[in-house]
Amino acid sequence: MLTKDDPIMKDARNTDIVIPIMGPTGVGKSTFINTLLGGTVVTVGHELNSCTAKLEPVIVPSPPGTAGRLVIVDTPGFDDTYVDDSEILRRISVWLAASYSDSMKLGGVIYLHEITQVRMLGTTRRNIDVFMKLCGHNSLKSVILGTTKWDQGVTLAVGQQREKQLEDNYWKEMLNAGAQKFRIRNDKESAWNIINVIIDRYKKNNLDPKLGTKTPGDILQIQNELVNLQKIIPDTEAGKSLRYSLQEALDMQKKRAEKLKAQASTGDATLQEEYQNGQEQIRRTLGEISALRVTLPRRILTFFGGI
Repeated sequence: MLTKDDPIMKDARNTDIVIPIMGPTGVGKSTFINTLLGGTVVTVGHELNSCTAKLEPVIVPSPPGTAGRLVIVDTPGFDDTYVDDSEILRRISVWLAASYSDSMKLGGVIYLHEITQVRMLGTTRRNIDVFMKLCGHNSLKSVILGTTKWDQGVTLAVGQQREKQLEDNYWKEMLNAGAQKFRIRNDKESAWNIINVIIDRYKKNNLDPKLGTKTPGDILQIQNELVNLQKIIPDTEAGKSLRYSLQEALDMQKKRAEKLKAQASTGDATLQEEYQNGQEQIRRTLGEISALRVTLPRRILTFFGGI
């Protein structure tokens, strides 16, 4: 499950406060971190292609009144340009499990959504669904839901309407469980306001972080499943959610392929190319689903303590 390329921290401390930044590709995760720290710390993509294919933990010195360092984690979205969703899930899950095993503390999780998005795309819904399963219901109170890009061609009225749709539909369960929502401006003060909310909550729930104790609210569901319950990723709730989402996508891809096949039979070169691209997409999705299936030998190994 762990590879030599996974950026596991070598100097992890039991007073470290971990804050993962999550959300779809292009939503502004890397920009948030750079704005927070006042410089270019992580690479920002300015096109649809993803720049954050690997997790990138960024260490911030202990803020005033806080015993531990902040570890802000830039994560890839489940719609990466070059890396399969199943691999993205593995990378995120492995890092979070390792941080928990090293007794690093969860401060909170920030999930970003760009307010410029006209409609909720399938990949965006997939990001939200898997994110909720990674966290688990008990940890949703540690979540900050942030909307970005308010200054990029969206009127206040339109932005408020989209924000209301998020609150009433896609974010409703998380907000009801105690998650908080914020509008994020593209300035350092706005970024630090959110981090300070997380730090203040962390201090209230962990009066003495040097004790090294954990409560259910400090543990994400994926950490509990992988470390305490010794599950393999396909057997976790996040793994099941991603597999279901990919199966839905595959069904839609196959239906579209059938239509294109009939249309391409006329000899239209453009349609034939589109059909071939669709077939490649189907093969890729099938591979991802296969990676998230638990075979009988793997189940037997897991039952007897194998990984």
